[in-house]
Amino acid sequence: MRHFLRMVLVILSFMTIISGCSTEPDKTVEELNNDAISLLEQQNISEALNVAEKALKKAEDEYGFYDPAVLKSLQIIAIIYQAKKDYLNAEFTYKQALSASKVISGENSLHSLKIMNNIGSIKYLQNQFEPALSIYKQALSIAEKELGSDDPLLLQIQNNMATCESALKSGKTPGADIEEPPAASLKKGTDFVPDEVKSAALKKMASQNILLDNPQALLPIQIGDQGMVFPYLYTQNIEESEGGGGVKVVLLFAAIKNKDKKDVPGSEEGSFYVFNACRMVSYESYVEEIEKGSQETAIPAIISVFPNLYSQDG
Repeated sequence: MRHFLRMVLVILSFMTIISGCSTEPDKTVEELNNDAISLLEQQNISEALNVAEKALKKAEDEYGFYDPAVLKSLQIIAIIYQAKKDYLNAEFTYKQALSASKVISGENSLHSLKIMNNIGSIKYLQNQFEPALSIYKQALSIAEKELGSDDPLLLQIQNNMATCESALKSGKTPGADIEEPPAASLKKGTDFVPDEVKSAALKKMASQNILLDNPQALLPIQIGDQGMVFPYLYTQNIEESEGGGGVKVVLLFAAIKNKDKKDVPGSEEGSFYVFNACRMVSYESYVEEIEKGSQETAIPAIISVFPNLYSQDG
C-alpha cells in the first residue's frame, strides 16, 4: 500500500494538557477525553479506550447524544479503534459520529466532510477500494460546493480518490492483503443469546447502515469467574452504492454472571448470565486469535474488547 502514504486521516486537533490520567468520577468529559488522548499517545491503547468510553457515557448522560461533547468522544474512540487496527469498530464509530455531526453542524459542514473522509480511509485500509471511492465521491461533490478550490480538505479528498482509482486500475483485488482464514477453525456453538438481545444489537447496527444477516452461533468463551462471551458469525452486506457484496464479521455478546437472572444457562449448573455489551470485530482478527492456540488463549484479546466489563486480573 505504498500509495497510502498520501491517505492521511483527518482527525481533530486536541490540546492535551494533562496532569495525570486518573479517571475519578468528578472529572469532566473534556478531562476524560484528554486523558484518553494522552494514554493513546503513550500506546496504552486498552486503557485509552476504557477512558474514552467513560467520557462518551458521561457526555451522553449529561448532554444527550446530539451534542459536540458526544461527537468529540465518538471521534476519539474511532481513532483508538483505528490504532488497534479494529477497522470495523472504527468504521461503526465514525458512522455514529457522522450521524451526530449531521444533526449538530449540518450534512454539508466541514466537520461532517472530515468524518466522511475518515470513513473512506477506513474502507481503504480494509482494501474495500470501490466503497472507499464511492464515499470520497460523495464527499467531493459536497466539498466542491462548500469549499474553495485550494482548500486543504478538498485537495486531500481528491488525492484519496486518486489513490483508490490507482489501486483499482492496478488490478488489486479488494481484500487481497488479507488472508482468508479457514472456516473450519471456528466451531459451531449453541444459540444461547436471547432473540431480543440479538435484535437490539442488529437494530443498532442497521441504524448506522451496517446490515448483518446469516447468523451462526460459535462456541462461547468463558471469562474465568467474571462471565462469558458468546461469539456469532455474521455476513455484513455492503450497500450497492458502496460496491455491493458481503464480508464476514463476528459479533461478540458479552455477559456477566448473575444467579438472580435466568437469561441463559451457563456452563456450570445453576449459573446464569445477563448480557451487558456487544461489539463487532473482523472475522480475520477473531480467527487469528483462536488459531494462536485455543479459545482460552484468546481470552486476553477478548477482555481488551470489553475493558469496562472484564478485568485481565479477574
